[in-house]
Amino acid sequence: MSEITACGGPQTSPSLYSNLALGSSDIRLLTIKSSQNDAAGAIVCTLEVASLGDETHPYNALSYTWESPSVEEPDRPAALITCNGVSIPITGNLHAALLRIRSNAELSGAKFWVDAICINQDDDRERSSQVALMSKIYTSAMLVVVWLGEEDGFTGSALELMDQFAAEVDRYEDKLMPHHVRNLRESAARQNHPASTTSAPALGDPATWTAVRKLFRRNYFSRAWIIQEVILAREILVLCGSHVTLWAVVQAVSYFLTTTSLATYFTTASLREPVPGPSYHHIPARLEAIKNWMRRQRGGYANVLTHALVRGRHFRATDPRDKVYALLGLLGAAGGEEEASGKERLRPVYGARSVKAVYVAAAVQILEDSEDLMLLYSVEGEGFQYSALPSWVPDWRCAETVGLGITGYHRFDAAPGRARSLVIRESERVLELKGLKCGEIELSGETKQEIAAGKPFPRSMAILQDSIARAKERGGGEEDGIDAAWRSLITNTNGNQHQCPADSSYAGAFAHWISEKLSALPTPENDTYGHADMAALFRRLKTDAPAAPEAEDFDTTFSYAMRLRLFSTREGLIGVGSECLEAGDEVWLVPGSRVPLIFRNVGSGLHRLVGGAYVHGLMHGEAFRGFNDDDLDWKTLLVA
Repeated sequence: MSEITACGGPQTSPSLYSNLALGSSDIRLLTIKSSQNDAAGAIVCTLEVASLGDETHPYNALSYTWESPSVEEPDRPAALITCNGVSIPITGNLHAALLRIRSNAELSGAKFWVDAICINQDDDRERSSQVALMSKIYTSAMLVVVWLGEEDGFTGSALELMDQFAAEVDRYEDKLMPHHVRNLRESAARQNHPASTTSAPALGDPATWTAVRKLFRRNYFSRAWIIQEVILAREILVLCGSHVTLWAVVQAVSYFLTTTSLATYFTTASLREPVPGPSYHHIPARLEAIKNWMRRQRGGYANVLTHALVRGRHFRATDPRDKVYALLGLLGAAGGEEEASGKERLRPVYGARSVKAVYVAAAVQILEDSEDLMLLYSVEGEGFQYSALPSWVPDWRCAETVGLGITGYHRFDAAPGRARSLVIRESERVLELKGLKCGEIELSGETKQEIAAGKPFPRSMAILQDSIARAKERGGGEEDGIDAAWRSLITNTNGNQHQCPADSSYAGAFAHWISEKLSALPTPENDTYGHADMAALFRRLKTDAPAAPEAEDFDTTFSYAMRLRLFSTREGLIGVGSECLEAGDEVWLVPGSRVPLIFRNVGSGLHRLVGGAYVHGLMHGEAFRGFNDDDLDWKTLLVA
């Protein structure tokens, strides 16, 4: 929304707005005049003031990106349009969008709210007041038009395949959540979207899936502002050049790609592109997850905002402060707007407040107004911070899937029934917590990304061997030691329904998966970690395993959260935690946190937070069974 001034885009003309003053609940609406040459003629439009909620002024809203639509396409040159007789510059991508809207029979002549034109971007006060109205602007729009940019040689194939997928959704219903199927059918009926005539074999054509992957690499899907623009919309239509489809189609395909083995293909193939970069195929599904969670939410605003911040990590903002500010409009939709109003720390301030100050202020406000420590799960060590923040403050500029990849962590409860003990020393930027130390990390494995990339993983095998040896010492068998390892690698969760604990059949899938990994590696000359013996063990377990999911199924689940590494403690615990963890780091149970937390002792009585962890055997209150709290060795943690 506020990208234009931050990115050095075209500036608006003050004379355009001098006779279009806004009241506290007013917005400006744009109407594009028709032209004999709609595809390329000069754009002439009118701008008028309307009051939000005035049903005599129905309008649509445009959702788009200021920058080039694609990482492989250079920015289009700025263009001039005439508005109320005044010539004003706009970005090339917006100009292309307005041309396509004018030439679309269903959209031509409609009133539109377009941020770059309807807001005087040179007036900071007006920008701030309009940001405060964002939720109402998008919830009041009759239709939100998503503009992905001009089409390329892949667009037609991509959208034909996606429409074909939607037309044959019954074939894939077991791979989708019920609301995806319902949304598809209802949205198609409301907007009279025609069924695809593409033949079914297109769904099995790798070239068409390549086209879909290209579509999901478009910059639009990475914008932080689309979180509220999409979630708050009544109805959404998607334009890409001359092509039109439904957002419900895009969202259903996104979920399918995110939860099947195609996820790995989309992620790795995008990194091999001539212009390497991330794939955003998961973004529409993520937006739908936020929307559905908000519908069920009955907690306070702090809980809503924390969830939105966590789920919004993947999105980009030209101004990093917008990683927080772009989400504030969601609070009204979740019933938390009134509760959050008047919180000075959350008031958008673009000038005097630095990015660091915005993130610290948001963290303090959330911790003050929540009852748990969910915010701390989003912290993943210094390796993911772009500036010197306190270790307990997430750096929202990090767009990685950090942590265990489980928003809310409700499937776990490591310290059940125990209220948090928290003192915020805001001036010192220190948290005072109460916790129970459970272990010290002794061995750390390779990162999951390294293992997935086919690199040797001797340290992880050493952890597995140690786990097997400890299981035998306790009177168990090899399978018991292996069980703790494979369950840790997938946070003991599997399937579209996030089944926890994971089905025991995944032990066989793990044996197949790790056998494939080991067989692809040469036996090291100095086989310190027993590579050959472990390979033989898993070949035997694979043969003995009953009917089980395929190695591919384990790989899909394994790849869900990749910024982790396996570890074991001196006390015999095994788990996964942040890539940033090191030997000597400490595992703690902290009331208010659903998962164990890893801290690093930095001396002078202070610790730094490394992040949350899955520790097998500690995730459901096992450490407290048979003990009274008074008998436990509770310690005070000062976290800087």
